[in-house]
Amino acid sequence: MKAAIACLFNTYPDGALTGRTCLQLYELHEPILHVRESDSAEESVVSCSATGRPAPTVTLTVTQPHLSHHNTVRVNNTNGTVTVTTTAELARFHDNSTEVGCAVRVLSVQKEVFLMIPELKQTSADGSDQKSGSDHRNYKVQASGTRPVFRDASPGTPPIYS
Repeated sequence: MKAAIACLFNTYPDGALTGRTCLQLYELHEPILHVRESDSAEESVVSCSATGRPAPTVTLTVTQPHLSHHNTVRVNNTNGTVTVTTTAELARFHDNSTEVGCAVRVLSVQKEVFLMIPELKQTSADGSDQKSGSDHRNYKVQASGTRPVFRDASPGTPPIYS
């Protein structure tokens, strides 16, 4: 949003003096990072969204290179802000817990949130352990002030704070 403000000062004995200043407003809301199960047993869906003015840049990161099929959607809101959501698929099977991050930026201002997806051992039909990168629940992290709030996005589950 841009605005120009003109000021008029009546002074004695010089008379009217005018001045003008311009203001440009930038806005960036906290990012929301969400991880959920995919329809595929081998993948989870990771999404991050943020709203800002001008449109924020949204970047997903992961500690292991298992993100694929990136998709970004922009929605122009009636108040002049833009909501940008980036979604990617994360391979579920990997050796350790995986940290997923989301960085959002408007000009020089950046905000980040991170979520650790724990490793899960599952027992196969032959009784051996199998590792999975997800515990088959939905997770959402939303920055709240300076302390992220971790939420299990399953219905009726209270927030988990760290």
